[in-house]
Amino acid sequence: MVTITEKRSHRDQLAGFLTIIFAIAAWRGWANARIIAIVFAIAAVVGLALWIRWRRMPLSEVEVSDERVTWSRPGATSIVFEKADSDLLRLYRRVTPNGPTPWTLTRTDVPDAPMADLFGYDVFQLRALCEQHGWRVTM
Repeated sequence: MVTITEKRSHRDQLAGFLTIIFAIAAWRGWANARIIAIVFAIAAVVGLALWIRWRRMPLSEVEVSDERVTWSRPGATSIVFEKADSDLLRLYRRVTPNGPTPWTLTRTDVPDAPMADLFGYDVFQLRALCEQHGWRVTM
């Protein structure tokens, strides 16, 4: 069995960038547009609070073995894909008018199959590990 842990560097970079931008906008606007500056200051504080809250959440993990693939996070319901049901997995990413969504892991040949969010994972590493353990993976 191999375990892959979620990486948070991309979310950290995005949250840090937005917090800094909102803080700079609040500081720059204070002299001439105080109401807008206050709105940006509130956005910076709320963004920072949400970032801290998110950082305190436990990391999710994907465990890959010959019999099953399991996505889990402490305090959340685990999502288990059993090879006995089917050995076909799908790494799926929708493209919307607002851009692509994060990768998800699901099945296309099992009705009502759950979907595991893979934001923060290297999907190509996950695909290679699944294939090493005998799973068929489509993208």
